[in-house]
Amino acid sequence: MKTKIAIMSLALVSMGFCLDEYMPIAPKTLELDGGYAPSFGTGGWAGSTSYSATGSPMTNNIPLQVKYAIMAGLDAELGWTFSSANNDAGGASGFMQPDLAVKYAIPNSNYGVFLDVALPFATGDYNVSGIPTGISIGGVTGQTFGKIQAVGKASYQYNLKAGGVKSQDVLDVYLKPGYSVSDALGAYLGLDYNMKTDGDATTSPYVFSILPGVTYTQSKMLAYEVNVPFNVLGQDATSSWGVWASVYVTLGM
Repeated sequence: MKTKIAIMSLALVSMGFCLDEYMPIAPKTLELDGGYAPSFGTGGWAGSTSYSATGSPMTNNIPLQVKYAIMAGLDAELGWTFSSANNDAGGASGFMQPDLAVKYAIPNSNYGVFLDVALPFATGDYNVSGIPTGISIGGVTGQTFGKIQAVGKASYQYNLKAGGVKSQDVLDVYLKPGYSVSDALGAYLGLDYNMKTDGDATTSPYVFSILPGVTYTQSKMLAYEVNVPFNVLGQDATSSWGVWASVYVTLGM
């Protein structure tokens, strides 16, 4: 059971905000993000052969994130997700690994770079031995072409050896082309490719997901986002679908 929970912890850490795909916020502002993201297991792939889930696995996730603009173009960010699974999904409950990051906007461009560290501790059932420190480097972009928006993030997470075991590293590429329906309302189709590689495992699991969603900006202080992520293709991995809803509160503008 402990091994199962440890594996779930590594798999579920990406369910929260972790480090989001957006460019740094305005100078001297504070952003508080909270959400709710239920996930429903549908099965997975043994090799490239799909199979159905046993029972009705479900996990409730509550992602939290705090951003602070230290100076123009430089954010400090902290993300932490609470997760609670039913018995069919393993029954684990607690806060998973927190992420601490800095994100920097390259001057006179629509690109940014970041360094993100997944800290080697968790709470509740996720507090098991052998949780690795994960170090991610990557980039983000946010561009507008009339009513067309192009948001994206790419990262590579290197996991340090813990308890004599080298967990697999994670390559993730997330593209989010969108359309501005109005000044306040936007719609997008997220495309995410997540692959695990290296490490002590004998397989290289990957999952390709689609995330159709909408954003709504109520004011300079409040914004909302909802999407429906579901896995459509994979190998040696579990599959699921869910709902991801969040609210962004910006202070100090």
